[in-house]
Amino acid sequence: MSSIAVNLYHDVYQNNTSWLCHDLTDDQAMMLAVDVEKNLKLEVLAIILISELENGLSVIGGASILKMIETHTNIKTLKLDGNYRMGDTIASIIAEVLKINTTLTSLSLKNCGLTDMGATIIAGGLKHNSVLNKLVINDNNITLQGWIQIRSAAVQRSISLNMPNR
Repeated sequence: MSSIAVNLYHDVYQNNTSWLCHDLTDDQAMMLAVDVEKNLKLEVLAIILISELENGLSVIGGASILKMIETHTNIKTLKLDGNYRMGDTIASIIAEVLKINTTLTSLSLKNCGLTDMGATIIAGGLKHNSVLNKLVINDNNITLQGWIQIRSAAVQRSISLNMPNR
């Protein structure tokens, strides 16, 4: 990670294969995407919002990370939990990543502001993905209709799915 970027991230916990970042701004996420792209050993990337005082990533920061993930050859786990400002706008980028990426096996999107519309778009991407085996998408604003779409796509691809209790 570049020294400039390290000084701008709130907290980055890293080892050779995992980075945990929390409460990043969009600008920090864009810089992080550049650093992560260069790190060919990284397997786990978690960018989570844990502070109630921060806003987390919007679609701009989320898109920067996801576009980098699209072609990254080592990252197996991506967590974007709590970044509720991304909302459904990010769903089409997630779907595209799922269609193209060949290494991502676990994706967590808890509390990312998704609704039925976003769930349906993501389900479309899942249908074209042969690698993902775990999707965590609970704590969003997804109704039964959206869950049916996600579950149908997940079952087709044998993806483990975290669903809320109904």
